Parts: sequence; structure tokens; C-alpha cells
Amino acid sequence: MAQDLGKAGRERSGGSLAGSREARAAETALTGKPLDERTAAQAARAVLAGAMPFSKNAYKLPLFETLVRRALLTAVAGT
Repeated sequence: MAQDLGKAGRERSGGSLAGSREARAAETALTGKPLDERTAAQAARAVLAGAMPFSKNAYKLPLFETLVRRALLTAVAGT
């Protein structure tokens, strides 16, 4: 299952991030591990590693981290 989620992690984030490099970091964080709260949080942090917000947008980084973590956990729950 982690491999399937890793592939899904390659999806681009629409302009929120620079590109697929961050998605590959999340895929690496997930591969071979059970997806639980801890690994979802690690993958979300990996997506944001090195993110450089524009002026006055830094508040969006923790929001985006939460969205990524919740999306991964929702995908695994199948809801």
C-alpha cells in the first residue's frame, strides 16, 4: 500500500510547491513503511523541506503540512 501512496505522492501540488522533487521526498519517506500518523507527518514535513514562502505567506506552510498529512491518512482509510 505504501508503494501505491508513494506513486500518488508524485502528483503535483498545483503551484503550492516548486514541483515533483518535494513529492519524491514524501514518497521516499513513505516507501516500505506502514502509513500511520507518524509516517504521514514525516512525509508532510518532507514535502515542505526547503519551502521558501513568498512574503506574507509563511502562515500557509503549517496549513499545507496539515493538508498533506490529512490527505495521506484519508487515502489510507479509504474515505
